[in-house]
Amino acid sequence: MPVTSTRHRFRLTTGREPKPREVNVLLQGWAADHASFTAKPEQATQLLAVGDSKVPTDVDPVELAAWTVSANVLTTSTSRRTRIQVQLLVLA
Repeated sequence: MPVTSTRHRFRLTTGREPKPREVNVLLQGWAADHASFTAKPEQATQLLAVGDSKVPTDVDPVELAAWTVSANVLTTSTSRRTRIQVQLLVLA
């Protein structure tokens, strides 16, 4: 997972530049997920079977599953942060 791709995806999701620590956490998470899916590719296939979208045949399922988890981490953390900010505004 290249650092440039990680920064780009972070910017698209959050609307700001990532801090170096945030990039490192995402890279470490992606590497761990990739290693896990490499060791047990059937888990990558199971993850990708969820939902309506078909898995492209020209894409490595292990790569796609690792990116899927990384995207989920980014969108979940952004969504949670937004909910907290809205709650703080309502309480103010």
